[in-house]
Parts: sequence; structure tokens; C-alpha cells
Amino acid sequence: MRTCIQIFKTKIIPKIKGLFSKESLENFKIGFRENILKDPKVGAPAGAGVVFLAIGFYLSLKGYSIDSSIKDPALLIPKKANVLVEIYRPEEFVEDLEKTNLGRELSEDGTFQKILTLPELRKISSVLYLLEAKAGVMTKPSRLAALFDGPVAAAIFPKSNFLLVGKASASSKLGVSLITAFKGEKIVIKEAPKEEKPQTPPQTEEGYYTPTGSENTHSADDYADQFAAGSEKFGNLEAFKYEFGSGKILAIVLGDFIILTDSEELLEKSLDLASSANSDSLGNQSGFDVLRKETSKKENKILFYAGTDSLIAPFLKPSFGNSGVALLLGWESGKNLEGKVYKIGGEKNQVVSSGPALSKVLPRETNLVFYSEELKPSEVWKSLESISGEWEEFGEGLNAFGKNAGVHEQYFGSEKGIALSFNGLEYKSGMIYPRFGISLPASVPDDKLLKAIFKVGNPIKVSYQNTNLESYPLRKGGFYTPASLKVGNWKYLASDRKSAEETVSSGNGNRPNQADLFSSGPAKELAYYPHHLVVRVPGILDDLKSFYLYGAEGSSEYTSKTIDRDVQPILDKLKVYERLMISFGSGKENEDWGKLKVF
Repeated sequence: MRTCIQIFKTKIIPKIKGLFSKESLENFKIGFRENILKDPKVGAPAGAGVVFLAIGFYLSLKGYSIDSSIKDPALLIPKKANVLVEIYRPEEFVEDLEKTNLGRELSEDGTFQKILTLPELRKISSVLYLLEAKAGVMTKPSRLAALFDGPVAAAIFPKSNFLLVGKASASSKLGVSLITAFKGEKIVIKEAPKEEKPQTPPQTEEGYYTPTGSENTHSADDYADQFAAGSEKFGNLEAFKYEFGSGKILAIVLGDFIILTDSEELLEKSLDLASSANSDSLGNQSGFDVLRKETSKKENKILFYAGTDSLIAPFLKPSFGNSGVALLLGWESGKNLEGKVYKIGGEKNQVVSSGPALSKVLPRETNLVFYSEELKPSEVWKSLESISGEWEEFGEGLNAFGKNAGVHEQYFGSEKGIALSFNGLEYKSGMIYPRFGISLPASVPDDKLLKAIFKVGNPIKVSYQNTNLESYPLRKGGFYTPASLKVGNWKYLASDRKSAEETVSSGNGNRPNQADLFSSGPAKELAYYPHHLVVRVPGILDDLKSFYLYGAEGSSEYTSKTIDRDVQPILDKLKVYERLMISFGSGKENEDWGKLKVF
């Protein structure tokens, strides 16, 4: 032993020191420069190799950890999310939902199970089975909420990638099984064998099924042969990777948080955000701190967020500017759904008070209408032309449309007030046609916008209830009968004669109008807000059925019989509600910016 130590001291240590001596390092530097860097065929690949080796070495040693103060999964969601849904107390949410009249009916007649089997939700159903299979515990859909202890958030990003984050419950058998499975088990990459169905699936006292049992919403026989399981390293963590068809899902546990996604990039960003509760996450954008204070109240149950690149971006841009919108929704026992509107990011809140004006000419029975007493049509046009991100092509198309039609920002003048109305669907000759209208200040000079939308001939002057209308026949015929009219201080451009006549009646006081909603009842406190989105529930439900029936004509997924069986029962249950109303556009800093009412 002494001889080995002596050899190490006298022979090996001097050689190691010699490798790092000043003279050796200088010789290495000269040799590297002369023999490698000066030869492009060798230098470029060598340089690239060194860079990638350094990156790989860094990533292999990168350690992910989570700030123990993080309780809200929104703090692990990148701020570029287009849509976010967050449920604050999942198990309580399901219990409270089932206690409502609507929730009880949907649960008793199996509607919740039917929803999970819809083709549009097939992927979600697959993910539910994946979690259960991983934990080795099958459960009823109504019990899946017990998996999470605290909020759970699901976000959609550009290119339709998703990210789900939630804290697994230590008091749930499914939650404990899942954490144990992810943290203490290695995945073996092999084909998953088919599972045999038992004659009678046993059930535990908690209502969970064993791994061989299932419900008809999502079963092992449906999905076991579709999943190929593997693993992938992310720094000091191992993510479990599931592939089915052309898709994949990555699942990882960080602390007690479960993270699921179909994107390596999103997973890395989420893991990076976990290191600090003060990171640049979606949950740290201005406005989130305000609504987060409200989430502890039992009546506040679920949050919906839409960003500036989301599907509703053209609606958000004129009224929210560079901000996203968040709807904090909930209900008290025995009462209807209510909510508060918040601006997320972008400009600060401002107090803007506005009384009914335009709303006095808009028919109350319009199925869907967005109107603003304060927005200028010129500002709306300008904001939509300059919209960027996912909707940039829409802005460019609107700009080209305006140039061809002679419609531009200055065309609309400087007056306030604008409305976009959807008056319903009409079925004719195997087609469905939306009836719609646009309300503008009466100072807008002519009908260029109407003529640009429809290829029309010369106008025909007609009178209805002592109001002059200009009706434009289509050059090539068709369903639409465009019309233009003035009622009071407003100009109304209608897609059809029926919509025009309805507006004349409401403007003349012969038909209920939107302003009547503010006279009493739940909507009374919404009157002073400048912007309003109003949905007449029965009318929209009828339109949805018409749309499904029209789509069923060439679809293998739906027929009129399946719609009557699966869709119509759900629509019928919602017809007990008359109206959904969102009024917004005013609020003090560090407060909400609007309200939502269902009545």
C-alpha cells in the first residue's frame, strides 16, 4: 500500500501538474490555433462540437427545484398562454356543481359521461385514463377532482400545445398513488399488453376501481394498445413520455406539482418558472394579484383567461387594448352564476361612466350583441387593422378590404358608439344563413361598408313605421336583402330586411330594446358600464341546434338522431336561463373591470 502511495506522489501527481503548467497551456493554445482554428474544415466542426458539448454538459447538470411559496399553478404557466382555465378547489367545485339543479340533472342522466366521450374531447379522456393507469387506480370521473389538493390550471398555447399543472393531493388515494408512481418507478419501454375485462369490477370503500376495472367513459381496452411508454431526462428530473398516434404527452412531478404537456419547450419553461414565485409567469402579470385575493372566497370557483393572441383577440383588441381578459366565476348556494372581469397585463384600469344611448335602438331579442357607448368606430377599425400575432393576417386582410371599398379610419368620423349584432340563423334551401347588423353613428356619410360586404345593385327606397329604408337587391340574387336606415342618432346596416325592421321597431319604441334590461332586476347595476356583451340564451341554443343539424348532413360523427339523443337534452336544460350579460370597461386601479350576470 505504501509503495502505491509513493508511486502516486512521485510519478502521477507531477505529470498532472505538468499538464496544467503555464508552458503546457501555452503550447496547447498555439497548437489549437495553428492546427484547428486555421483549418475551416476542422475548426468549424470542432467549434460547434465544443459549443454543443458545453450546452449538453450544462443541461445534464441543470437542477430544477420549486419555490416552496408557490401555491398557485398559474405561477408555473408561461405568460404567452392563449387560454387558461383554473379551478381553485376542484373537489369542492364538483360537489357544489352537483348540488345545483342543473348539475344534479346533468349528473343523474349521465350527461357528464357523454361529454367525455364526445369526439372533440377524445384526447382529454385519453389523458384521464393515462393518469389512472399510471397510478394503478381506476376511478369514477366525478372522483377525479380528488386527485388535486388546491388549484389546477390548464392552458392552451399557440400551435395548440397544452400545459396542465396541479398539486397532487396527499389525502387522495389516487393522488398518493400517482406521486409514488412518478417519483419511485422507472418506465420500461415495451408494448403495453391488452388488459382482460373482469366479470365484476371490485370497488373499494372510497369508490375507486381496481386497475382492471373501468367505466365506459374511458377504459383500458380503449387505450392500452395506443400508448407507448418511455422516459426523457430534463436536468435532474425524469419525465415520463407517452406516445399515441401522432401525439405525445410528457408528465413530470416537481415537488408535489404534477405537470402534463405535449411540448418539451413548454415543460422546460414551466420548470424554469418554478424556481421563483416572482418569475415572469402568467400568474405574475398585472391584474392577477388583484383577482388572486378573491379566490379564497368560497363563491369564487373557476377562472377563464384569454390572451391577446387568443381566438377572441379581435374582440379584445378594441376594448382591452394590449391587455388580456380574465373572468372569475362562481355562485352562492341557490343563486345563479356570477362573475367579475379583470384586465391582465397591459394598461391600467380607468373609471369611465356611460349611460344608455345606443342600447335604446338595439332590439332586446337579438340573440348576440356586442355594443359600446364609448368606443369610436374609427378607433375600432384602426385597432383591428394593426392587430398582430396570430391574427396579423386578419388585420392585413381587413386593410386590403378597406382599400378596395374606400373605407378607412377617417371614413367613420370622430363620433362614439358601435354595435355588432347577430340576429339568428335562417335555414333555406339546405343552407344556413346568419342574420346580422352593424350600428354606427348617423354621421357616417354613406353605405360604402354595406356595399363592400354585399355585391348589390341600386337601392330601393321603402318605408317602415314612418322610417325610410334603403333596400339593396343582390345583383345575382340570393337569401340576403341588405338594407340601410337611420333611427335617431344612429345608422344601422342590416344583412336582411327582417333585421332592419326589428331595429326600426325597437328604435321607435314599438319593441323592447337592450336599454330595458337596465330598468330593474340583476342587470340594473350594469347600466353605467360603457361596453356590453349580451347573449339571449334560448335564441343561441336554437341556433346551435340548427348549426349541428346542418353539420350533420355530411358528417360521420353526428346525425340528427345522435343530436336529438346527445346534444338536445343538454340544450334543453340550459333554456331555463334567459340571458348572459357581461358589462365592462370601468374600474379603479387594483379592482375588477366589469361584471358578469346570468338571469
